[in-house]
Parts: sequence; structure tokens; C-alpha cells
Amino acid sequence: MANKPLTISSWSPKSTTCTSNTPAMTRKKVKLAFIDNDAARKATFKKRRKGLIKKVSELSTLCGVDACAIIYSPYETQPEVWPSPVGVHRVLSQFREMPEIEQSKKMVNHESFLHQRIAKTGEQLKKQRRDNREKEVTQAMYQCLMGKSLAGLNMVDLSDLGWLIDQTIKDIDRQTETLKSECGEEKLLALVLLELMKHGTLTPQQQQKADLPNMTRSKVKLAFITNEAKRKATYKKRKKGLLKKVSELSTLCGIDCAAIIFGPDNDSRPEVWPSPMGVQSVLSRFRQVPQMDQGKKMVDLEGFLCQRIDKASQQLKRQRKDNRETEVTEAMFQALQEEPLVEQQPQQEEPPMEQQPQQEEAFEDNNNNPNANALWSPGGAFL
Repeated sequence: MANKPLTISSWSPKSTTCTSNTPAMTRKKVKLAFIDNDAARKATFKKRRKGLIKKVSELSTLCGVDACAIIYSPYETQPEVWPSPVGVHRVLSQFREMPEIEQSKKMVNHESFLHQRIAKTGEQLKKQRRDNREKEVTQAMYQCLMGKSLAGLNMVDLSDLGWLIDQTIKDIDRQTETLKSECGEEKLLALVLLELMKHGTLTPQQQQKADLPNMTRSKVKLAFITNEAKRKATYKKRKKGLLKKVSELSTLCGIDCAAIIFGPDNDSRPEVWPSPMGVQSVLSRFRQVPQMDQGKKMVDLEGFLCQRIDKASQQLKRQRKDNRETEVTEAMFQALQEEPLVEQQPQQEEPPMEQQPQQEEAFEDNNNNPNANALWSPGGAFL
């Protein structure tokens, strides 16, 4: 497919560019270089060390593999290890029993890691060029649907356009049949809305009104994966991510650390980082530390779960406190909206209607008789 850009002018479905005011929620890409600022480097070290220990624990729990991590830092004299002193020595003894040639077969040092990153970047560049070309042809296809002339396209562009139209029709037919058979019309409508949002035919207001399914990542249940195929795929993915985390921690914070991972298929060749010499250097430093000091900062599965339980308990207490505060605040506002209670003077009851004429006659007789000493009360009784 040629990389020559199309000569058709830019186009949008409403002849205006559809821009959204919603801020980007993606995480900013970290520059992989040594952090010069001491405070920032120390904060990054603490945060990434905690994340690295968590990654090692998740890899071991989800995939059922033996793994250990040893991290030295310039801020502390004792290394941080995982999972426990016994677990670390067991993995190290298993690693040392292997021939030296087998130890280095799957080791990844800085040089090979950079080569992998360069190769991955090259593949990403090729993919980006292919995506850009596909977007150009897709834009030309939508211009055709709006009645735009194709006089400016050459034979290569027309060939690409025809291929894209055929692929688009096949994809639409396949997705339509799949959604109709699985979830019915509701998910089919969601797919149509997503496609309209992808090509910019929906305004931000229409996007907010559209009832789209939740696209956020679901929380992973931290339990052993019983399905063998899924466990193997998770192991490969998380192992790659774990080695990347170890490399980033070492590069950003300038510390010595090592990782040894044994696969689940009784593979005698473990995956290690950074290199045979680097692993031996970290292990020698670790063995020189007294055995009592080796276990001071080790985090095993029990300790990790206790930390998670304590954290969950604190979050529960904070949530209960917030809920109680919300209830009291709501009650306060309800009380402020009600009318204040005013103390009223007790009023005397009016006499019944049939007693009023009798009282008026008695009052007149009393007034007409000057010798009368009786007093009349408002209640209608003479005193």
C-alpha cells in the first residue's frame, strides 16, 4: 500500500471539525531516564518498589510460578526482598543448581532490553503509517458517500479505496450477525454509536446522551487461574510487564535490583533480569547481609494479604465516616428548610353558636339593671 497522501481536502460530516472539551484521561508516558532531582527520585523509588513487589506477588499467585525479587536502594542499608527469606533462598538455590549456560539463555540485560524496545518502536511506526493510510482512505470513502468527486485520486488510491469498502462491508455484516445472535438490538445500537463517535459524526452533547456500555477495565480477581490456556497467556503477559517494571525501577531511581522467575511448565531455564553478571552481583550483596537482617523487609504472601486487609479496613472506616457525615449534613439542611416553631399564646375557645344569644341577653339585662351586683364572665356564667 503506497504511503502517498491523498489529494482530497479535509472533511467532516457537518463541514466542521468535531472537538470534544472532555480532558484526556490517559496516563502521561514516562520518560525512561535517570531522575536527577533527589526528592522526585526518592518518591518514585518508593512508589515503584511497592508496585514492583505487587506485580511479583500477582504473577506468582495468578500463574502458580516460583519467583523472587531483591531490591537494593541508596536510601536504606537493607534490601527489600519478596516473598520471604526461605522463599528467596529456595529460588536462588534452584537457580544456582542450573548450568551457567542455561542461566543466561533467558536473561535480559540493558542492551538486549533496548534492542527489544527499538524493534518494538519500529513495528509501532509501521503500524502507525498503515493506520494513517487507512484513515486517509476511510476519509475519502466518506467523502464519496457525501457526493464528493474522486477526480483527484490516482489508481493506487482507487485500488485502496475499493479494498477498504469491501472490508468495511464484510466487517459490518459479520459484527451485525454476531451482535444479533449474542445480545440483540441493544448492543447493536451501542456498536453503531461507537462507530459514529469514532468517525466524529456525534457531537459531545450527543455522546453524553448516548447510553453506551461501560468501557472501563474490570478489577482482576487475585486468585489462581484454573484454566491452563488463560493461565499461560496471563503468565507471558505479566512476566513481560514485571521485567519492564524492574527495568524502569532500576533506570529511574539508579538502584540495583534483580528478578528471577521460573515458568509453570517445569522449565529448567528461568527468566532473569538484568543479566547473569548483574544477578550474581545482587545475589552476592544479598548473601553478605546477616540472615537476621535479610528478613526484616521481606514481604511474604501472608504479610501482603495482611496489608491488603488493613488497607481495606481503613477504607471501610473512612467510607462509614463519610456516609455518617453525609447523613448528618442532609438532616441539617432539612431542618434549615423547615419553618421555625413559634411559641403561641393559648387562646380561649369561642362559645358554641347556640349559647351566644343567651349570653348577649344576659349581658343586656345586667346592663339595664343598675342594682344588679352579679358579674358576667365571658364564658357565659354569672358570678
